[in-house]
Amino acid sequence: MMELWNLFIEFLKIGFVSIGGGYASIPLIQDNIVNIHGWIDSRTFIDVITISQMTPGPLSVNLSTFVGMKVAGIPGAIIATVGGISTGVLLANSLYHLYLKYKEKEVVKTIMQSLRVSSVALISNAALVVMSLLLLGESGESFDFKALGIFLVCLVLIKKYRLKMATILGISAFLGFVLSFI
Repeated sequence: MMELWNLFIEFLKIGFVSIGGGYASIPLIQDNIVNIHGWIDSRTFIDVITISQMTPGPLSVNLSTFVGMKVAGIPGAIIATVGGISTGVLLANSLYHLYLKYKEKEVVKTIMQSLRVSSVALISNAALVVMSLLLLGESGESFDFKALGIFLVCLVLIKKYRLKMATILGISAFLGFVLSFI
């Protein structure tokens, strides 16, 4: 019962600060569920982020559902998901009504511009965290040249051919599979 309570509270806190989106909260989520609670390891964390790109729903909901299921089965998945979305739903609804009422005020326009800038910074930080875990591993002692190669190939394909994300995911999965035998 205590584990269910811990899941709810942790994902409630994560939901409270992840208004900018799941990607902006990746470092916080990682710190709480991997480093502090040890519910999953770093490799599984990266795998869940990858899988959540191929499944419907927001990243934080997919993560909370997965972690809750791993820690306490179906009740854990439900409790963690409810905790993760509760504050977001309540805050988003409240903020939306306030925004509609005051959107022409200069202070609101300034706040919105500041939020855009900080969201870019948070998402960039999340990308760096995930990239460093992917390339350096949990210990930070070994460098994964295969992962870097796959990343660079996909980056070139995106820039040069404007491929869809599903295609890039398929190509990277195929390259990862082929390179696992080398």
